[in-house]
Amino acid sequence: MALLLEQFLSPDQFVKNASVRPDGAERVEYAIKFPADGEQVLLPIDSKFPREDYDHLQEAIAAGDAKLTAQYRRDLENKIKGCAKDISSKYICPPHTLEFAILFIPTESLYAEVLRQAGLFEQLQRDYRVIIAGPTNLAALLTSFQMGFRSLALQKRSSEVWQLLGAIKTEFERYGNVVNTLSRQLTTASNSVETLGRRTRAMSRKLKGVETLPGNKTAESLLGFSADDFIGGSDEGSGMAEEAALT
Repeated sequence: MALLLEQFLSPDQFVKNASVRPDGAERVEYAIKFPADGEQVLLPIDSKFPREDYDHLQEAIAAGDAKLTAQYRRDLENKIKGCAKDISSKYICPPHTLEFAILFIPTESLYAEVLRQAGLFEQLQRDYRVIIAGPTNLAALLTSFQMGFRSLALQKRSSEVWQLLGAIKTEFERYGNVVNTLSRQLTTASNSVETLGRRTRAMSRKLKGVETLPGNKTAESLLGFSADDFIGGSDEGSGMAEEAALT
C-alpha cells in the first residue's frame, strides 16, 4: 500500500500512522489528506490480510471438498466483516475524517475471493461505511484523487494564473513594439546602405572615365603645368615643379 500511495500522491497528501481522533487514541496505518473549508479531513486506509482463513479456503478448493469450501468461505466472509466493523468503530470519526474508510486487501487473488461473496461488498458499505479495495482498484481510486487535487489547486490559484497571463500579455505587447521599432530602424539602415551603394557605383563609373587621360596636354591643362616644367627647364622651373608637386 505504501508503494501505491508514494506512486500516485505527493508526500504532503497522505500521512503514515495517522491520528484520526482529537485525543489521539487511535491511529490508522495510512490516511489521505483532503482539503475542506481551509482545513484537512482524513480518509483512513487500513490493510487487512486474513491469511489463515484464505489458506484454509484454498486448501479446501484444491481438495475438491465442497462442504469445507463453503464453510471456509463463510469464515472468510465473517473475518472480513469483523475487519470492516473494527475499521468503522476505530477510524471513522467525522468531522476529523471523511464518513467512510478503505479496507485494503493486499493481493488480487484474495480481493477476487472477497468479491465472490454475494452482496458482501454492498453490505460493508451500507453497514460499516467501509469500501474494499485491492491493488488495482486502489490505484484507480488514487488516480481519481490525484486528478481532484490538481483541479482544486488550479481553482484556488485561478486568480494567480490570470495575473500571470496578464503580465505575459503585457510583456508580449512591449516585445512587439520593440520588434516593430527595430524593424523600422533596420529598414532605414538598409535603404541608406542601398543609396550609398548607388552613389558609390556612380562615382566608380566617373572615376573609370579618368583613369587613363587622353594625353599629356590634357593632364597639363588640368594641373596647370607646361611641358618644360617636366623636360629640363631652368632651376627655377624645376623648383616650381617640385613645389607644385608637393602641393
